[in-house]
Amino acid sequence: CFIIFVVLVTFGILNIITATFVMDVRQIAKIDRELVVQQEVADRKTIMNDLGMMFEEADQDKSGTLTREELERLCSSENAGTMLGLLGLDTIRACTFFDLLDLDGNGEVDADEFIGGLMRLKGAATGVDLATMMYEQKRVYQHLQGYIRRLEANVTQLSSRVKNLKPPNSS
Repeated sequence: CFIIFVVLVTFGILNIITATFVMDVRQIAKIDRELVVQQEVADRKTIMNDLGMMFEEADQDKSGTLTREELERLCSSENAGTMLGLLGLDTIRACTFFDLLDLDGNGEVDADEFIGGLMRLKGAATGVDLATMMYEQKRVYQHLQGYIRRLEANVTQLSSRVKNLKPPNSS
């Protein structure tokens, strides 16, 4: 009977020690997740600040925007290529997509377009990026279908008008 008592007490103590260990591990995991999130936010801010400084250096005329030529000049510099590489950005991708960075289509890229565009180019495409692109393509396709239907209707109408025209009398 005493041996059963000792076994049960030992088993109970081991359960308490295991529960304490599991609780400590959960707290550490929670702290680790918070630290990872904080580090990710800090890294993102650092990258955005570095891109902002790069933008200011590239904006040679201090207009607050980059032209295609200024961006190409920036990308051809060894310093910018190294910095973009350190930031995890592909120099070729960043520099050949001027039109993607120029969101408003004015031929110039402002700081927000530059930083936001390069941040989007950083890393692989996400599911949200692909879903957004599919949605935009669907909208363009629907718009084009409507345009084609109107065009076909106009061509049909013009064709019937042309058939109904009488040739001029030759007298």
